[in-house]
Amino acid sequence: MFRKNIIVVFFAGLLAFLSVFCFYRIQERDFMIKLNNHNLSADAFKFTLKDNVSLAQLNQKIQNNPKIDDIQLHYQDKQNKNITYFFGKGDFETPPMISGNFFSKNDFSTQVTVAVVGKNLAKKLYRPKDQEYLLLNGQYIPVLGIMGDKEKSQLDNQIFISCSQNQLAQMNTANYNLVLDGYQPLAKKTVQQVFDTASLKKLVSQKLILSNDAWFNLHRYQIIGLMLILLVFIGCSYLWILSLHKSYQAAKFIHKKRKQFVFEAWEAYCLFNGIGIILGVLVGIFIYSLNSYLGIFLYNIVIFLICSCLFYIILNIRTKKEE
Repeated sequence: MFRKNIIVVFFAGLLAFLSVFCFYRIQERDFMIKLNNHNLSADAFKFTLKDNVSLAQLNQKIQNNPKIDDIQLHYQDKQNKNITYFFGKGDFETPPMISGNFFSKNDFSTQVTVAVVGKNLAKKLYRPKDQEYLLLNGQYIPVLGIMGDKEKSQLDNQIFISCSQNQLAQMNTANYNLVLDGYQPLAKKTVQQVFDTASLKKLVSQKLILSNDAWFNLHRYQIIGLMLILLVFIGCSYLWILSLHKSYQAAKFIHKKRKQFVFEAWEAYCLFNGIGIILGVLVGIFIYSLNSYLGIFLYNIVIFLICSCLFYIILNIRTKKEE
């Protein structure tokens, strides 16, 4: 009996550990999707304005409006998908940096144009002394930092630019794709009111299953993995039930009540299965760094509840038949 209990703890722990790995891979995939999308979240808005105004005017409008804060506004060049003119207010998500720094609030009010570039452009930078420069359209732009992650992404080729106030005054919103993202999800109504938008929509489709770029489709291997883990958990529970045949015959021999036998067997299963799941999850979150553990905890709790209920129901049915 002790050996069987140890085996259950081991396999439950292994399956729980694999579930943590699946959630880690989902997080990694989500992170890469974000980097491939200018480091924007799935809640970012793409919009157009009713009036064509200068970038300086729009930035000032945002700066003076108390209804909106902690945002980043991307003016994406329609002619070059790798160039984005950047404005930020308050706190906003910054991309991973290999060296240097990302823009600070002072960079949005200066008379000097500065840039942050992807790692694939690092070798193309001009460095006469201690400062690196990017040659763009005949102009040398000081570079504050280099963006990138250990994995390859479209961010590696991106150029983010914070323009001088004089240059912003000469640039018009009609020439750029406008994308707004908040540190926290923004209310659509607020964005419409603040910007007086002509059109407004989420940058990323919110469809779950229907489109090719849907969340389910992008994470299909991890989802399949989690479904297989559930099925293996159920299979292991059934094998435990099958292994109780001799124990039940012995219990009948000593006139133990069937309901008592079922409850004691179910109690032991829940105990050792639960210990295995807890140990597997703890080892997993110790090895893999995750932004959120809620999904992992909920998934394994649901697994535990499903398996426990099925174990009790199936064992109850089988012992009734053998009574």
